[in-house]
Amino acid sequence: MIFPAEMERVEIAFLSEDRDNVLESLQKEGVMEINEAENRKLIRDVDVETGHISSLHVRSEKIVRDVNIPKSFLDSILGIGSEGGMSIDKKRMKDTFENAEKTIDFFETNINVFNEGIKSNEKEFSEISSQLETMKYVEGVDVDFSDLNSLKNVFYFFGRTERGKEEYLKKSLNRFHVFRHYVTKNKNLIVFVMGINDIMEDIRKAMLSSGVEIFEMSGFHGKTGEIAKGLEERTTVLAEEKERLEKKKVDFIEQWLPELRKTNSILRIYKERMKSLSLLKQTNYVSFVSGFAPTKRKVNVMNAIDRATGGRLFIDFQKTKDGPTKLENPKLVKRFETLTKGFGLPKSNEIDPTFFMSIFFPVLFGIMLSDVFYGAIMICIAFGIRLYTKNEITMDFSRIIVLCGISAMTWGFLFGSFLGNFFGFSGLLLSPTGNPVNILLLALGVGIFHINLGFVLSMIQKIKSRKSVVQEISWFLIEIGGGLLILNLFNVVTGIVLYPSIAIMIFGILIKISVPSNTIEIMSFLGNVLSYVRLAAICLATAYIALTVNHITSIILPISFAFAAVFFVAGHIFNCTISSVGAFVNSLRLQYVEFFSSFFSGDGRMFRPLKLDRGIKLMD
Repeated sequence: MIFPAEMERVEIAFLSEDRDNVLESLQKEGVMEINEAENRKLIRDVDVETGHISSLHVRSEKIVRDVNIPKSFLDSILGIGSEGGMSIDKKRMKDTFENAEKTIDFFETNINVFNEGIKSNEKEFSEISSQLETMKYVEGVDVDFSDLNSLKNVFYFFGRTERGKEEYLKKSLNRFHVFRHYVTKNKNLIVFVMGINDIMEDIRKAMLSSGVEIFEMSGFHGKTGEIAKGLEERTTVLAEEKERLEKKKVDFIEQWLPELRKTNSILRIYKERMKSLSLLKQTNYVSFVSGFAPTKRKVNVMNAIDRATGGRLFIDFQKTKDGPTKLENPKLVKRFETLTKGFGLPKSNEIDPTFFMSIFFPVLFGIMLSDVFYGAIMICIAFGIRLYTKNEITMDFSRIIVLCGISAMTWGFLFGSFLGNFFGFSGLLLSPTGNPVNILLLALGVGIFHINLGFVLSMIQKIKSRKSVVQEISWFLIEIGGGLLILNLFNVVTGIVLYPSIAIMIFGILIKISVPSNTIEIMSFLGNVLSYVRLAAICLATAYIALTVNHITSIILPISFAFAAVFFVAGHIFNCTISSVGAFVNSLRLQYVEFFSSFFSGDGRMFRPLKLDRGIKLMD
């Protein structure tokens, strides 16, 4: 858990006729990463064409992603996946693979037909809705569009402008011989203008310059009331038709999506095999495969190859420090691997900081937010995120927020923070607003412990690699001597330790500066410790803003209960938002900068074994 899985390099030679069986067996076992075999004399690359399979897999992947049926509300909250396990019959795999393109074409064609029908329906619905909205403005004008459209040399315009512009509009149209009619509707003035075609463009410009919005009325037949009724009936028909199309689409997806998912999984299986096959080397009769496997899983590799080749193989394992990284953490700790990977992966021989991250990240977050109700809000937000979960990263993120929320509630209970001082409870430990100095000391204490834990981990890592730990020991000498000196200055300990403490601190400093490049690290250490003051700063800011919101609310309350309630809710939501964002960012910074810098490089490479997707099982 503290170190990644120990890796070994694997070299395997087997008869070329067993290649397919070997890759199938390794993929089923899922414990070996295949890399390109070393160049040797008399061996050549395996010629493999993966473009067509990759193209089909991408197409099927896109369809599965785009048409996936949404999960229920309960499933989303509980984090239950929409896909269960899948068993694939090996005997039928080849048939499904060979028919993959036909399956994808069939699915794409039908989905496109449904989508185009729905899109056409929505377009017509939008146009008719716009026409209906226009018709509501002009329904007060009793005209028959069939009669108007039958007039060959006459044009007509309907338009809308603001009430009070009648006189201005009349002045614009007085120089033309036209028929005008005005109808007022609410704050609008509806204008109807008729004239001969020769002056149509002049009238259009005059109306537009007067601020009139001209309606598009072509294609209507009958009176306004009849047209409006017909449009309303058509919108009802379109809505029913859209519902019918969407239901047919869902029915089609429910019927055929399992087959498409199966095809997608088989394409991925073959694609990974072809990709691995391209990394193999071969002679006329023998193929070579090279890669990495965890030490404790090498028996699985041997058994898989033995089954595939009937014992006709050569296999060699060699310990290595340059292998890929396979993190091994318990389920709860595993959620924080997302944050660790945000900085980088440990090398295979480096300490994995994820376990310590899973403890300190929520603790630091909780100190900074430290309010029972704010923590409860964070937990609710985490469950809300699951409603829109589309990948494992989002799910991990939501679970991290749950732990951070629990931590904030715990620290809030210890500090007596329930929406600030709203309920007037006193904390079991201390009060941020009542004891700000103690909050500062708590922050510095947590910081010193956190940084020293990094030094301890650095020592463990160096001892395992048989490197000197003198520089780490010098830090402890400096801290012990400096700490005793400070306690002596405040008369916490007797003066007899003054000179020994000075001597210990100077001895530690001399060890540290024995390497000139380390001189600047002493000032960096002080800066790292002081960096944890941000814990106290954000904690106090959260508490004082909450106190201010409560105080202002008490002033507003006698004047207006409604306004006081709105201000109270908005103020605390604002405080929770900015404080939680600050707590998250600064907790992450303290991990990445102050903690990781002692022992963690983040230069590792992810272990990517040839394996089946999660939940996929090959059946003989």
